[in-house]
Amino acid sequence: MRSLGIDIGSFSIKVVEIESSSKGYQVKAFYELPLSQDPNKDRKIETIDHLRKLTQKYPPETQFVMAVKQSHVSTRHRQFPFRERHKILKSIAFELEDDIPFSQEDAIFDSKIAAYSGSSQAEVLALACPKEFIEESLQMATDCGVELDVLSVEGFALSNLIESWQEPPPLLVSQTKQPGESSETQNSPEIPASSRATVLLQLGHESSLVTVFTNQSLIAVRHLDWGAKSIAMALSKAYNTPYVESLKELRKKAFVLLHEEGVTDDQIRFSNVVKSQLDELAQLLRLTLVEIKTETDVHMEAVLLLGGPSRLKNIGPYLTQKIELPTNRIQQLPQHPHLDFKSDSHGELSFGLALGLALEGVKKPRNPATNLLKGEFAQGAQSGWALWENWKPTALRLAAVFAVILVYSMIKDNRATRMADESFNLLRSHAAQVANLRGAQATPRNVRNFIREQENIERSRKQAEQLSQINSSLEWLNRIARQTQLRPEWGVEVRRLSVRGGQLEIEGDASQAQAIEAIQSALRSIARGGQVDTAQPQLTPRPRRQAFAYRLPIERMDRGGN
Repeated sequence: MRSLGIDIGSFSIKVVEIESSSKGYQVKAFYELPLSQDPNKDRKIETIDHLRKLTQKYPPETQFVMAVKQSHVSTRHRQFPFRERHKILKSIAFELEDDIPFSQEDAIFDSKIAAYSGSSQAEVLALACPKEFIEESLQMATDCGVELDVLSVEGFALSNLIESWQEPPPLLVSQTKQPGESSETQNSPEIPASSRATVLLQLGHESSLVTVFTNQSLIAVRHLDWGAKSIAMALSKAYNTPYVESLKELRKKAFVLLHEEGVTDDQIRFSNVVKSQLDELAQLLRLTLVEIKTETDVHMEAVLLLGGPSRLKNIGPYLTQKIELPTNRIQQLPQHPHLDFKSDSHGELSFGLALGLALEGVKKPRNPATNLLKGEFAQGAQSGWALWENWKPTALRLAAVFAVILVYSMIKDNRATRMADESFNLLRSHAAQVANLRGAQATPRNVRNFIREQENIERSRKQAEQLSQINSSLEWLNRIARQTQLRPEWGVEVRRLSVRGGQLEIEGDASQAQAIEAIQSALRSIARGGQVDTAQPQLTPRPRRQAFAYRLPIERMDRGGN
């Protein structure tokens, strides 16, 4: 199975293509599609153009996966007294009723089972996302020519880098197993109840993600409103340079000084500008970690950095000083040993989220992907719902028109029934007056027979009138003779005259050629359109006489002209 994870950021679009099999998965390709940082350009159009060109190369059976921004999702940690996923999904809306800042009718709910505890409990990360953000993602996918298979959440997709995503959720148990546990429960991976936490910090261009794990199990996700963009803007302001140029400078050689010995004043100034923004990140991160520690009662051991801004030189040691936790760029992931984050030879640090999204597309039902395409957004209902949304105004208008037509037809039906009764009474009255049909004889059938007889009489009369207007063959011969003004010395003799339909054929002979010319001229005067065709004589010509044969269209009906 091929899966394509698409991470649409504010600086670039990261795409990872993986191919899964029963033995695992293989990363087939990385794509980074830069986006213009010019504020005058439409970034959405640019994104659509990039993705349309890329996704056209993939067959329809490819799993396309995108994510909703973590800032658009509300997450809560909950414990349920049962393990069944369908029960958990049905209960989430009720559990989050008092915790989410929007209406339940306008949101889609989903969950991620972080771990099982005991024999019948589940530790769950429940989430709620307003429908408007799901609609935006679906519209983006549609504009790119993609039919989404999974619409995940950024933080939950990022957890695939740490968790054993191929396995079912782990089991939180004490050192002794509980009586009555099934063999499946006993074979589940076990982690201690008192957990030590690792923080994975995904640094982005405009925002960052904080994900906290205990023994490779996600327990908390937070969004930080901080990104490398703030450093670029600070450099632009400090050095009075365009923002785009400052951004290029940041990507090429940004650094943080850990000491000021043997460095220039320019380097110190540059480092101080960067430090001022990293201090804001450290402050946000410190407060977030304190809040997570209070909520989950875990002990933070280390912070791992991921994302393009983590390439900033000395960022790990500097943040270590500020938040008082070991902070380093990620080196290796136990679940993904083939990825070389240490050398970052293929830019793996930037593709972490895209890889996590691609893995969402190949997860199994025992540990399914977080997918917001539910209810009206499910694949089966999505096309029908989109069709309804597109045609809803038209359907309402048609319904109103149908209602008007229905009322109008009922009125017309009543009126037609009344008129039918009146016409029947009128028919009986006229039948008595015109056809002399009275009493039981004044039936519609007898009236129709009377009308049919009268119509036949009228039709016969009209046919007789038409026959009286048809010119016979002798009349046509007489007309030809009058038009020709034949002389006796010409010796003209008509041997055959045929009138069939609107076609006249005449054949004969004459002793002089002058007579034949006169006959042809006369024929043109009576022919329809003056068209006279010479025909092949059918009779044997007589000695010392000239034969003629003509064919011409005529008007059979007497129009009163001749």
